[in-house]
Amino acid sequence: MTSNFGTLPDGDAVTSVRISAGQLCATLLSWGATLQDLRFDPADNRSDIPLVLGFDSMDNYLVHGLFHGATVGRVINRIGGASAMIDGKLYPLDSNSDGGHTLHGGNEGFGVRNWRLVDVGPSHASFGLTDPHGHMGFPGTVSATCT
Repeated sequence: MTSNFGTLPDGDAVTSVRISAGQLCATLLSWGATLQDLRFDPADNRSDIPLVLGFDSMDNYLVHGLFHGATVGRVINRIGGASAMIDGKLYPLDSNSDGGHTLHGGNEGFGVRNWRLVDVGPSHASFGLTDPHGHMGFPGTVSATCT
């Protein structure tokens, strides 16, 4: 089941997708291909206890939790000095962390972008994102899918 979770500052709508399988129900967001909520099946009396940290509004994600449950990238963790030497060529990258490093792909990394919903069913959802050559300083185009 899909619904509108909120709106980004640029006006883009964030989609919420609820899926379930076995005894688990999950809610996923297109923003950052984020796992927003995970609980035992509502028929189970433990369903009121969330198994992951998540927020109930888009504003809270933007202010308090940029990487809570998100699919981060192009890199996970930090790249020291916000640059990378690849095949003898130095690539200056976006510096978004204290000390001048690249954290989780930069200010516009995968975890803070609105992915597109490419497939959804009762127990699955897939999101897609294309990151063009040169974005945040990274070489090469990446087509990512998160299922």
